[in-house]
Amino acid sequence: MGFHLLFFYFNYTGDKKEFPLLLGVEIPLPLLQGPFLYLYTSTLTNQKDKRAFWHFAPAAIVYLLLIPFYNLTGAQKISVYNNHGLGYEKLMGVVYILIIVSGLVYPILSFLKILRHKKISEIGLRIPKPSI
Repeated sequence: MGFHLLFFYFNYTGDKKEFPLLLGVEIPLPLLQGPFLYLYTSTLTNQKDKRAFWHFAPAAIVYLLLIPFYNLTGAQKISVYNNHGLGYEKLMGVVYILIIVSGLVYPILSFLKILRHKKISEIGLRIPKPSI
């Protein structure tokens, strides 16, 4: 999240155009925050997910789809940013939808993990200990 906040700082100060090599790196970052929250919750509640890497597939796919953008020169990247993603509108629309879905799904999944953990903990407290 700190890395993502750095890009917000660059955007706020207008410094993003000073680092054209980094332009576009921030686009898939919101797709990583949900999976990290979910995996963190899974770890804290001792409910590890054996297929954890699949949660990062959407971000990886977006990075792959952005390869043509990353291959542009710095001036071309700045031009795309100045023109609100000109030429990448469909991709950005898909990314936006993915971010919304991720932002809704992962907090719910994390909350369900917490509820399951709470339920298991409460059941564990009610089990009488065997007397010797």
